[in-house]
Amino acid sequence: MAVRMGGAEIRTWLPRKPRTVNYVVAANDAPAASRIQADYLCDGVADQVEIQAAIDAVNASGVRGSVQLIGNFQATATINAKSNCDVYGPATITVTIAGAGHGVVFSNITNSIWEDITVYRAGAV
Repeated sequence: MAVRMGGAEIRTWLPRKPRTVNYVVAANDAPAASRIQADYLCDGVADQVEIQAAIDAVNASGVRGSVQLIGNFQATATINAKSNCDVYGPATITVTIAGAGHGVVFSNITNSIWEDITVYRAGAV
């Protein structure tokens, strides 16, 4: 941005927002190399807490971003999808949502892609 003061032009630079934010969530059974580099580590119990925290962090940033899931997850409560947050994993990923009434909720969201993830409810009738 340029500002004129008298006859001189003064250039100022405004900090830019990041264009994307990206987080990795590693399951308890993820390879050691993935767990070392992960932003969020799961322990195989109520993994929705870490998955939701990563989704919320992307959404709160105000820019579009992604969450990569590595491994097999066990969740005991609902995971809420959020706008501007893509969630993906390798084709072999399984997110297990245990118990009736739990799952992934997609409600009033925009610009969100969930790709290469299998979600199922264990014990559902």
